[in-house]
Parts: sequence; structure tokens; C-alpha cells
Amino acid sequence: MWEYLNLLRGLWFYMLAGAALILSATVCGWFAGRNTSFALTRSIRWWLIDVMLALIRRRSWIGRTVTIFVNNITILSGIVLLGYVNLSLVATALVGFAMGVALRVLGNSPDAFFAPPSGDGGPEAARRVGKVRLGIAFNLLEPPAIIAAIGLGWGVQEHADVSERAWPLFMICIVPPMLLAAGGEALWIGECLPRSDVMGNNRNSATRNV
Repeated sequence: MWEYLNLLRGLWFYMLAGAALILSATVCGWFAGRNTSFALTRSIRWWLIDVMLALIRRRSWIGRTVTIFVNNITILSGIVLLGYVNLSLVATALVGFAMGVALRVLGNSPDAFFAPPSGDGGPEAARRVGKVRLGIAFNLLEPPAIIAAIGLGWGVQEHADVSERAWPLFMICIVPPMLLAAGGEALWIGECLPRSDVMGNNRNSATRNV
């Protein structure tokens, strides 16, 4: 394991440069997302609002975790995979651009946001606030894992020794934090859902169990 951690540490330049690239592309995507007739904007809105958020709202914590994890890890594995054909930087820029458009779409969709629970409603509300904070803490593992995946994809593109050990490194250094981050995101989103949605999910689960 330490061998792979040392290999990842040697990719620090690619990670920093990749972080700058994805951040710049995200800013560009944010401004491009103002055009609601843009085909990419419409596609991302459909995926976020009609697919992802619909699935997240209807599922249990485990279901939300799996949905978020599969979506995110597929994107990151694509960045690494495209490094083998010298397209990792292009993929990184496209992902960043799409992230910017997605942020604009969410900003223009009030129904997409979740209302955080207030801590003024007694022990139950305080418990929910605590779970939201815990979920956000785990969710913060996601940005460094994304940057590590970008650096790995660029390293695959530039160094043969990295390309030979990329997938074990991916499984050891990127998959676990992304899974924890997905669990954290699913936790805080679940606590911010309207209680009617949560109770509806519980009733559906109970019905299936019967």
C-alpha cells in the first residue's frame, strides 16, 4: 500500500495542474450554463433533475450512497482510462465544464435544493443537524479524491510505470474515499429531505418487506 501512496505523492504536479484545469473549466461552464437553450445545459438538467435527484429522493441511505458513488466513480475512472489514449486532460476539461453547467442548472432550479434542518426544534432537530454536519465532513473527502484521480490520469498519459500500476492505485487511494464521501453526501441529503419523503421511503420499504 505504501508503494502506491508514494507513487501518488510523486504525481503532485499533475494533481495541482489538473486542479487548476478543472477549476478553470468549471468557471467557463458556469458562464456557458446561462444559455438554457444550450444542448449541454438541457442534457445536464435532464440528468441532474429528472434522473439523479429523482433517484436520490426516492431511495434509502444505502440506495442514495450507491447512486452517488456509481455516478462519481464512473466519471473518475473515465478520466484515468482516457489517460491511456492521451485524452485525460481533455476529459478533465470536459468534466470541469460540465460541473460548471451543473452548478448553474442547480442554481436555477429552486426545487433541487434541500432545506437544512434547524437546530431549534428540540432533540430530534438537533440530532438531524448533527448528522448533516457528519455527512458534510465525510463529503469533504471527495475533492482531494477527484484531484488525485485527475493527477493519476495525467500520470498514466505521461509515465509508463504509472500506467502499469494505475488501477491498483485507483482502487486503494481513490475508491475508498469516494465511497465514504458518497455515504456522507447521502447522509446529509437524507436529513435535509422533507420528512414526508423520508416517511414515504420508510413505508415503501416496510411494504416490500411484508
